[in-house]
Amino acid sequence: MRPTMMTYISEEPACLAQILRDYRQKLAPIETFVRQHPVRRILLLATGSSLNAALCARYFFEQRFGVLLDIKEPYNFTHYDAIDPHADLVVAISQSGKSASTLEAMRKVQASGKSVFALTSDPQSPIGCASDGVLDINTGIESVGVCDPRL
Repeated sequence: MRPTMMTYISEEPACLAQILRDYRQKLAPIETFVRQHPVRRILLLATGSSLNAALCARYFFEQRFGVLLDIKEPYNFTHYDAIDPHADLVVAISQSGKSASTLEAMRKVQASGKSVFALTSDPQSPIGCASDGVLDINTGIESVGVCDPRL
């Protein structure tokens, strides 16, 4: 039977428990990067529900870790914005890992010589494969065609 929104909602407690159980392992790639490179400014590339998640995370990261978060919508970033030379860390956020505009923005950043990490639920997605390191959000791949409420 094909999953529904209610399927995902009913899976939230188990999914959140799994995220809490596995988060250290899932964050290992970025932890290694941060230990080797001081991070004071982070560029997040995100669109749609991923952009909403980035906006929600902004103040937490700025207050908790004392870093500045610059959030860019990928299409506008690719076609109109310059790459901030002071960005110490770049993260492309895409739940599905298939956002064409996010992938294009990643390539622009990588062409400048900067690494890009992907925050996605599908490490084998185009964005996951194109990234310099994958941060698996550990929710699995949703197939309903709407934002996964477990995030």
